[in-house]
Amino acid sequence: MRGLPAVRPALLALLALLVALAVAAPVAAADTSATADLPSSYIIEDVPLWQQVDAFSCGASAAQMVMDHWGPFVDQNEVRAAARTGRSKAPEVARGTAVPDIARAGQFSFLSESIGEAYGETIWGYSTRTLGYGAFYYGLADGASEDEVLRWLDQLKAIVAAGYPVVCLTDWLPDMYGPHYRVVVGYDDDKGVIYFNDPWVREFRNDFGARGSFAQFKGASSPSTYGYMEWSYEDWLDVWSLPGDDWGQPGYTYNAVLIAPWEVETEAPETVGVGETFEVTATVTYPCLAPFAAGDWPAFPASATTIALSLPDGWSVEGAAEAAIGVLQAGASAEATFTVTAGADAGDFALGVTGSGLVSGSLEERAQFPAYDYADLIGGSGAVTIAVAD
Repeated sequence: MRGLPAVRPALLALLALLVALAVAAPVAAADTSATADLPSSYIIEDVPLWQQVDAFSCGASAAQMVMDHWGPFVDQNEVRAAARTGRSKAPEVARGTAVPDIARAGQFSFLSESIGEAYGETIWGYSTRTLGYGAFYYGLADGASEDEVLRWLDQLKAIVAAGYPVVCLTDWLPDMYGPHYRVVVGYDDDKGVIYFNDPWVREFRNDFGARGSFAQFKGASSPSTYGYMEWSYEDWLDVWSLPGDDWGQPGYTYNAVLIAPWEVETEAPETVGVGETFEVTATVTYPCLAPFAAGDWPAFPASATTIALSLPDGWSVEGAAEAAIGVLQAGASAEATFTVTAGADAGDFALGVTGSGLVSGSLEERAQFPAYDYADLIGGSGAVTIAVAD
């Protein structure tokens, strides 16, 4: 029987309120899975390059790179705790990080507690942010044809070309077994290569040989300094074909994890008058670019979804400042319109919008770590600045 990590008593009322909110129909999102008309090359800029803090933390480091690309810095040790990263080669003790646990680390929020032991203490969400991100994991079933594998590569390129770095489970080298996580950040069809960040020291190279420290805070760690690693499509597909049997994905190869916050777009007048009433429309999108096979992967629908508006002091909103959306499916969008009245002061003012919803998941037993269920609040935030004129 699975265990559910304890939920803070003070949060029970919040959970009950969220579940009780009225349901509104979501707006369908555009299809982002098509691979036609891809650019011949693409590189996602500003994906940070962090080195894993020990020999078993490549998965946690890869997840950290992606999360730090999207938002505030997250300590790799906290990621290891959320992802149940094991630190031993003993068979009875977990080593490294399973694929589903990396997705769970992406979703980790203040609503749930960590189960891993790497951090040395239980934590409730990351110390630098309260909301989790959307996260999904997927893979290609064993025995896939060459055409299916090439389509899988095209799907990876399509996700990257849409601006999303992807965590991939790979072999150590094309001719050397050794499970290792890397972050795909680009590709080039003309050169026939995949670009990626590697949390191990091989990427920290200069004229003096290997460089880097087994501490995430030390040493230069910028792709602009060291450049991305690049492998041919052939070599990449070779290492990416690592079976996921020991990593939470039995029967699957070409395993990957997508982590991204919800996208928030806000429409409002650029300028209003003092005390003027106007409308603010917020659109929230739950990104889901993973090439799901029917029934294979949890789609993590978000229940009790809300869109909340935060206003400057002295401003007001007609009715509630929070709109109930209900269930928001992965890959869908929803919008809410608020009628707002500006305050009595002139100047530039920022209005914030946060979209959030509840997701739940289950993780299997893994060596010393028991199976457990979890629930987290995921989402994203945005803001718009409005000038108030006298």
